[in-house]
Amino acid sequence: MLNNLDQSGVEHAILYSDKCESQNQDSILRAVIISFLCNTMSITAVEKKFFESGQSQMECDSIYSAMGILQYVIGKW
Repeated sequence: MLNNLDQSGVEHAILYSDKCESQNQDSILRAVIISFLCNTMSITAVEKKFFESGQSQMECDSIYSAMGILQYVIGKW
């Protein structure tokens, strides 16, 4: 996605995500964004915005919830 924006001449990209820290605020994601910015042609800034806690719902949320319940019930993955 960022590569497509870069090739189309966009200078400022905004990424939106929920507040799940383990998925969105880790050092790996920051390192990838920094690496991308070092090699970009037109994008000079990537802004990361978070939805308010409890206000976002994604399709995968119900799947992860079901997996967590199953893990609790049978005690393993």
